[in-house]
This record gives sequence, structure tokens and C-alpha cells, in this order.
Amino acid sequence: MLALLSVGEAMGQSYAEFRRELSAPDSLYFSTVEVTEHSSAATVERHIISREQENINGYRITIYLDKGQKARTEAFEARDKFQLLFPGEATYVSYEDPYWVVSVGNCTTSDSAMILLGKVGRVFEKAYLIRAAIPVEEILKEHNPALPTTVITE
Repeated sequence: MLALLSVGEAMGQSYAEFRRELSAPDSLYFSTVEVTEHSSAATVERHIISREQENINGYRITIYLDKGQKARTEAFEARDKFQLLFPGEATYVSYEDPYWVVSVGNCTTSDSAMILLGKVGRVFEKAYLIRAAIPVEEILKEHNPALPTTVITE
């Protein structure tokens, strides 16, 4: 909780300095904060620092794929149903000629993708895992709920 409140103040310093500052003992109570970094956060940090790539190799779950006459309408219905059942999870509706596709999630590890597939597969029985280039910006959006997470490409 302390780390989340202090992030705004730390924007001017490097992530390493910020972690070091958090783990230093408090001068009044001598308390410390143990910093545990999730593997996806470490991956994002490396890419932000290097600025070499805008995308991270990751995974998404495809919950809808069809080319029928009603495919566009059904794709948006699938997206709406998913967003209702899994609020806050990223959703992507795209048209990849001749298919309408709905993909969800921004998983940076296969483990997190399999966990999401297990949850989503209970509702969307035809859901399957795909490899995807996950934009670093999308992962950062997940940590700021004020930013939109639905992307529509045609």
C-alpha cells in the first residue's frame, strides 16, 4: 500500500533508486518495506529502461472468432459479456479479413495466460490461447484504471 501511494513522488527517480529507498529503514520507527517484484513488472521495467522495444512477447486469449453474417454483432456481444464478467481485463475487437476476432488479456507469462484461460474457458468454451505482441503501454494502463482498456481495430 505504501508503495502505491509513493509512486507519484518517485516518478523523477529511477526504479532501482525507488526500490532502494523503500527498503531502507525508516528513521523514526526503523521499519522497512520488503519489495517483491512480479516478473511481468521486471520485464516492463527492462523494456522501459532500454527503450529498444515497444512490445513484449506475451499471450492473449481468443474468446470469439467468426466470419458469418452476424459476426460483427456477435463479436461486440462477446466483448460486452466478457467485460461484464471480467471487469478491468483488457479486451480487443479486431477484423482480420474475413474474421471478426475478440481477444482478451495482456499476459506476460504462460502461467498467467493459463490461469486466465482457465477462468475464461468456463464461460467461453471455445476460448484458446494465442501468442501476442503486448504493447508496454497496455501493461502500464492496467496499473492505471482511469485509462481505457478496450481497443478496436478494423
